[in-house]
Amino acid sequence: MLTGRVAESLAGRMGIDPATASTVAAAATPYIVAFLKEKFA
Repeated sequence: MLTGRVAESLAGRMGIDPATASTVAAAATPYIVAFLKEKFA
């Protein structure tokens, strides 16, 4: 949820369609979470 909102905010600033950014964020979220767990665990 938070990742999607951040992606939409960044997309708006970069001129990317927020819906597309939200879809990409939803697909990338599991990888981001796994990376953060590995980095900070």
